[in-house]
Amino acid sequence: MQVDHVIPDSLIGTPALELVKTQLNLPSEFDVNGFENWLPTCAPCNSRKSNVAFKPSPLIALQLQLPQNKKAEAQEVVDKAVSRRQLSVALNTLERIEPDKLTDEDRKTLRPLVEFTVNYPNRINDGEPVKLTPLYEVLSDDGFLRIARGPYGVGGGPLNPDPRGTCSTCGLAFFSGTRYVICGTMDDD
Repeated sequence: MQVDHVIPDSLIGTPALELVKTQLNLPSEFDVNGFENWLPTCAPCNSRKSNVAFKPSPLIALQLQLPQNKKAEAQEVVDKAVSRRQLSVALNTLERIEPDKLTDEDRKTLRPLVEFTVNYPNRINDGEPVKLTPLYEVLSDDGFLRIARGPYGVGGGPLNPDPRGTCSTCGLAFFSGTRYVICGTMDDD
């Protein structure tokens, strides 16, 4: 699936965008790159549509109304995913640092974990580990590369990954070649 801009993002910064907004009776603050203008589509359909700006019609108004109705729900899903990713990154940072070498950058990265423990104290039980991410089993660790088994298979990754090599959802680097084994995200970019 791909994201289709009902009103093409190629119109941003052109006089044609304001004309299209007026013709479709859209507010001036309508965000072409926002949830209110995105719809899922298959790659062939998205390519066929390309950057065509449809003429005003009831069908186009309906197509724009659908994502507008789901905007709040979509934003909530994104906020939760970002929050989960921040927690995962915080836990990953915690695994890599020595307690007496905590830097200001480490403290910044760990802030979501601290906020979680403050905001959700009922998830913390004395004497038990805090479980914020799916469990995984370390199969091997040579000091550079760690192989782990997670809910989505077996995969590996460096102990101190470059942020570009980590999952955009869970923040970890255990990749099987098809998906991240902790969260199941299929991301080969």
